[in-house]
Amino acid sequence: MCEIEVWFKECDRVFVCGSFEFSILNGFKITHYFHNDNYTIQDTRKNDFYTTVSDEDYSIMMEYGFERGTGIIMQKRNIKRVEYYLNKISEAYVKRRQGKKRLDQDFKFYSKQIKNCDIKIHKYNDLVHFYKSKVKQFETKY
Repeated sequence: MCEIEVWFKECDRVFVCGSFEFSILNGFKITHYFHNDNYTIQDTRKNDFYTTVSDEDYSIMMEYGFERGTGIIMQKRNIKRVEYYLNKISEAYVKRRQGKKRLDQDFKFYSKQIKNCDIKIHKYNDLVHFYKSKVKQFETKY
């Protein structure tokens, strides 16, 4: 029995679709094909076209199992997202500060720039809190 088959049997939610069944967890899809009793695993995180799992991600899953391994992979990604959105917030603050300094030069343009920066700050702040909560949930789970 291959490790992908073992991981598939550990999955809680399995969906049946014609000649195969599959489970998706944390951006990874395991498919079981009925006609040849074959199992495949694919990475669904990056785009609409599923890709093969990288060697690094596969080795993490081999070490920790499918559920915890994919959780660890997503944890790393969520931490990077928090850092990314914090940087975007600081960039928006800098741009807003610059717009306020130049407001007397072109009021219409820079007031719109300030408004757009405020919108971005709120949007990125919401995303920071969302991903921080996902990071915290993972830490309490494991």
